[in-house]
Amino acid sequence: MPKRRKTFNPFYSLLVVLGVAFVVTACAYGLVLLRSTRPADAMRSGHSQNPLLQLMQRHGQTILFVELGVLLVATVGCITTDNYWERRSAARRGQDECDTVDEPSQRE
Repeated sequence: MPKRRKTFNPFYSLLVVLGVAFVVTACAYGLVLLRSTRPADAMRSGHSQNPLLQLMQRHGQTILFVELGVLLVATVGCITTDNYWERRSAARRGQDECDTVDEPSQRE
């Protein structure tokens, strides 16, 4: 029995990339919120703030909501096109099976 190949849905790859970006953004935004609760510690260190943290402080909520919206659209796209990719893969498997020569069955 031949192995059944899994179908490839390009939205899955997109979801992985978007998910990782969302996690990094959420962690950076969480760090900004944590630092804002203890401003004395940040001032004592004397270091200028990281540019990423400055960006998150100014536009963090907007970035998170935009990423969440894009993640939502990609998830819906993945779910709605899954059936399409399954049918396409099944059609290709059917075509591949027609192209192969059947071996005669051996009877004992």
